[in-house]
Amino acid sequence: MPVTNPVVIDFETSVIANIADYANEVPKPPARMKDPEKIKAWIEERQAKQAEFAALDVDLARIVCVCWSTDGKKLGGGIAQDEKEEAALLRKFWDATRGKVFVGFNIIDFDLPLAIRRSQYLDVTHPDLDLGRYARNGPVDLMQILTWNGKLNYRRLEFYCKRFGIVGPEDKHTGADVPGLVMLGDWAAVKRHCAADVIKEWKLAERMGVINLPAPINLKEQAF
Repeated sequence: MPVTNPVVIDFETSVIANIADYANEVPKPPARMKDPEKIKAWIEERQAKQAEFAALDVDLARIVCVCWSTDGKKLGGGIAQDEKEEAALLRKFWDATRGKVFVGFNIIDFDLPLAIRRSQYLDVTHPDLDLGRYARNGPVDLMQILTWNGKLNYRRLEFYCKRFGIVGPEDKHTGADVPGLVMLGDWAAVKRHCAADVIKEWKLAERMGVINLPAPINLKEQAF
């Protein structure tokens, strides 16, 4: 049965400002490596990789953009360039989505746990959500549905959109690009990517029969 009061959501993340305090431990270089310069380069490379993966760690990431839609016609959300803006954005998010059923892609294992954890760190009041994969009245995770709760291999949102013939807004970036876009200060690109994901998720949810409301309007015609 389709969800009658959905809110399709998507979060974009970067790393916390003091990431070096928590992600600076790396494995020891191979014993055969003796050159100090090569050892230094080896360590720096692995530190960079840790920072990249930290954007997907609920304890080391921070929210830089949120987008949502409750009716398939309008997009809500915003960006957060620092923790003060992040806290304000989280309050806006929880208020705008109160009483709605969360729908999205990988929201049970990532987006919603991240939103709750960041709310905890930033002292923002948040709802007590049931994030169990088999919860009857909890969020609807399209990825879990498509993989029968992990019985099949997990695949990216773009893969399923392509397989179902869903055409989303033009977007040359992925979530992995967001930390770099944040460093460059390209907040417009971050917002476009986040909005594009919400629109694709809405169309996928509609295609799967999870929601039965009009598809979102063209990204070029809508800002948030």
